[in-house]
Amino acid sequence: MDLRALIFDMDGTLIHTDDLHFDAYARVLADEGVVLEREFYNTQMSGRPNLDILRDLFPEHTDERRRELMHRKEAAFRASSGVWETLPGLSDVLAWAERQGLARGLVTSAPRENVAFLLQAVGLEGAFRPLVYADELPRGKPDPLPYLTVLDELGLYPEQALVFEDSLAGVASAVGAGISTVGVATTQDEGALAAAGATLVIRDFSEAALWEVLRAAERG
Repeated sequence: MDLRALIFDMDGTLIHTDDLHFDAYARVLADEGVVLEREFYNTQMSGRPNLDILRDLFPEHTDERRRELMHRKEAAFRASSGVWETLPGLSDVLAWAERQGLARGLVTSAPRENVAFLLQAVGLEGAFRPLVYADELPRGKPDPLPYLTVLDELGLYPEQALVFEDSLAGVASAVGAGISTVGVATTQDEGALAAAGATLVIRDFSEAALWEVLRAAERG
């Protein structure tokens, strides 16, 4: 394997945030008369850009109104109380990638404000280049475009990268771009991630099965 880059999703992959996103969405949608069920959130919303979600939920609204809801939801999320922590083993994987001379990219559906806020909160500002914001592209996850974009920015072929994703939409996006994908089972069932196309499913970055893959790809 000619591995040249590790590419990460953010929410639910680097950092445990999904419960807080669900709570923020549930509060905002309740004001709109919508009761949000967790299974619907996990399968239909998690990992997708906000505007795409809100277009599906409120086809009658204008994009201006949807953006208002989006900003309310993200403000509620950032105001959430809690300790922001990365998944176990992440720092070891990032250090290994640096020793190997690998690029470390980020492909996220989160808005820029959230990305800056969360990466700073966990001490990872500047740790990822390039950063691709799926909500700023013509098509977000599960479309392959976000991962095709990061490959283009890195100047790499799909077989030269490895992706880490926790959502079904994210796995579908990466797999659709032809990239081997590790499913991170923080928000989804392991079987669902595998069915979506993940070639390996882990609970966190400390698992032996992941390190077997990484060490097999070591250069020199």
